[in-house]
Amino acid sequence: MFLAKLDLALIRGWICPSGDKTVALDPGEARSEEGGGVGEKTDRVLLVLEGEVHAEMAGESVRIVPGNAMLIPAGVAHRLCNNGVERARTVAVCAGRAL
Repeated sequence: MFLAKLDLALIRGWICPSGDKTVALDPGEARSEEGGGVGEKTDRVLLVLEGEVHAEMAGESVRIVPGNAMLIPAGVAHRLCNNGVERARTVAVCAGRAL
């Protein structure tokens, strides 16, 4: 699983609200994607903007905090869970054509 530490001030300038997917997770909430949709055809970079997210992908689990990013390869099933006490907010930026 690929993780990176990024400068949030710089990242905020990359985000395009019309083309990227923003997800908010309340404490205890989880979301899964088994494939299909944009994720099946393009790689994505998941950025955590607020709170913390636990991500599961390819048999690995990792905690992602603000300023960290994770690469989600095209078509790979993954699960995001907010195990924290505050709302988490993420954005997934497409890293290729989604056609």
